[in-house]
Amino acid sequence: MVLIGAALLLSSACADTSSEADASVLRVPVAIEAGSGPVLFQAELASSPDERSRGLMHRTQLGEREGMLFLFPSERQLSFWMKNTLIPLDMIFIKADRKVLGVVENAEPLTETSRFVEGNSQFVLEIRGGLSKALGIAAGQTVVFDATIPTR
Repeated sequence: MVLIGAALLLSSACADTSSEADASVLRVPVAIEAGSGPVLFQAELASSPDERSRGLMHRTQLGEREGMLFLFPSERQLSFWMKNTLIPLDMIFIKADRKVLGVVENAEPLTETSRFVEGNSQFVLEIRGGLSKALGIAAGQTVVFDATIPTR
């Protein structure tokens, strides 16, 4: 936990942007105490209904330590699809207590198949497909980030 806190402090001033992301988009650090040790991502926030609906659609690349953090007002059964999403993604479902509920690995691009993890979650971190397994990200691990939770 101390390592995650230190990583967040060191990166909290960073605003990393990918070549395809809007340069004005602020990224927040998201740390996970993974099986391989603490891992840090710089994540765009999707907190409004429009941002959550658009997600990572139409992107042709995503950096290895980049992602998108979807914020919802409360816990519930969440489900995502990959319509108009061009790259495979891992979806990390996170409960309100900031513990990983479960992971959907390598979601196939350009599909409308519903992807979810059984149970209620409040947040979802989407990262490059295959990274969860490579980094040892799994249910029960702690996730740390600082973001305003939306009301709708």
